Amino acid sequence: MGKWLTEGLCVQFEVPPSQAGGSFGAINYGRLHEWRQWYGPNGEAVTPQLVRDVILSPGGGGHEYVMGWALNYYLRKQFKEQYGKFMRQIAALEDDWTVTQNPTDKLAQFEECFGKLDEEWVKKFCEFIAAIPMRMDLVPEFPAEAAARATQPQGGRGRRGP
Repeated sequence: MGKWLTEGLCVQFEVPPSQAGGSFGAINYGRLHEWRQWYGPNGEAVTPQLVRDVILSPGGGGHEYVMGWALNYYLRKQFKEQYGKFMRQIAALEDDWTVTQNPTDKLAQFEECFGKLDEEWVKKFCEFIAAIPMRMDLVPEFPAEAAARATQPQGGRGRRGP
């Protein structure tokens, strides 16, 4: 199975480290923020070919975590029954599915469950993700960012408050 599905599904269980807590189904504001950074606030950089490439790829970089989160979140929310069907189909496949299933079959299976992956599909996907209100106060600060900020002198532009 593609990394978009495995990593995207794992990220659904990632407890977003924020004051709001988290649970399965909670919006992962860190991943949402990354999605908007990678693809634009309204998904301007997302094309049907990009989504196909992510779905058909056996592995990749950090963008697959972000796109995986967005795809899994969207499919789970907008295609609940079909998402369950898709997961049952994946579970029934041999363990070496990534190696033996050809891209045409993978895409056909995806489209059988979720519809033709075309401009209209991508438009609805991007509109859904873009409509999620961004809560920057719930975007986690990663350790490198916290360490860099800790070494900055207090006062001046980096200072918060009055």
